[in-house]
Amino acid sequence: MGMILVTLRPGPVLHVWQDGRQVVAIPLTPSAALCLAADLLRAVQALNIKEYP
Repeated sequence: MGMILVTLRPGPVLHVWQDGRQVVAIPLTPSAALCLAADLLRAVQALNIKEYP
């Protein structure tokens, strides 16, 4: 299994990519997209990352 990338794009649609190829696109409701973004933000804040390499 190679690198996995998840993107949230206008639509809103959640895209999952593996090794540079789209694996799945999942349509989201606007509410679900906002909840996902909030959850991701909380997860990143919990890591307490100060600087990106």
